[in-house]
Amino acid sequence: RVDKLRAVTALKGFKRPVRDANGNPADMVPLSHKDESNTEWFAAVKAMGEGILITFEDDSKLCSGGDRWNKWENKFSSLINDPPDNRYLYRGLRTEPLTVTVEGKHVAESHPMFVWWHTLSHHLIRTIQQDTGYSSSAISERVYAQEVNGKWTGGILLYVTEGGMDGTLGGLTSLVPNLQRYLDRIAEESDHCSNDPLCADVTSSSLEHDRACYACTYNSETSCGHRNLFLDRLLLRECAGL
Repeated sequence: RVDKLRAVTALKGFKRPVRDANGNPADMVPLSHKDESNTEWFAAVKAMGEGILITFEDDSKLCSGGDRWNKWENKFSSLINDPPDNRYLYRGLRTEPLTVTVEGKHVAESHPMFVWWHTLSHHLIRTIQQDTGYSSSAISERVYAQEVNGKWTGGILLYVTEGGMDGTLGGLTSLVPNLQRYLDRIAEESDHCSNDPLCADVTSSSLEHDRACYACTYNSETSCGHRNLFLDRLLLRECAGL
């Protein structure tokens, strides 16, 4: 349980999704103000809220090595050797120069560990929103995935925030004692989709390995920071041993 959470959103600048004649991305237009001491200030808003943080226990692990896991792992490896053209999809590459040496942290969204946690996050938001008092579009996510000592691990933070308040009403954290009930529901409902067999056989996004759709996995883009990409309902079930 994260009973008190503070989210600060700052507007640092903007740039347009265009490139010059040499293929270089547009320059960032800064929106900061420097005072007499040369300190940069940005327009920002603070919001308070609550959340649920879910990670692995020390002895927990996914059932890796299956068909869906291998497809995503091969994609992850290929992106390191051959950087993607659509760099804007990958948070680690958006602000990097075109000459940067691509590393795993740059394209972590394509690693099966990230895809698994991201998919679980979407299904959990869809499952708990009816009991929280919040709509699914009000519940935001933060997905963590990184390599630690040669082993990939991850987690998710689901949270809600309200501006101008000291916190929220506890509708999210109150579900923690009964969280297993929602995980059991995900295990049951993720087995099928009303768009099957198309959902299980054909991607509905711009990523070839995505296996998800609005009927089973996609959430409002106000709660998904990854444009409803890097999602795989089949990987979710495969790595959970279902």
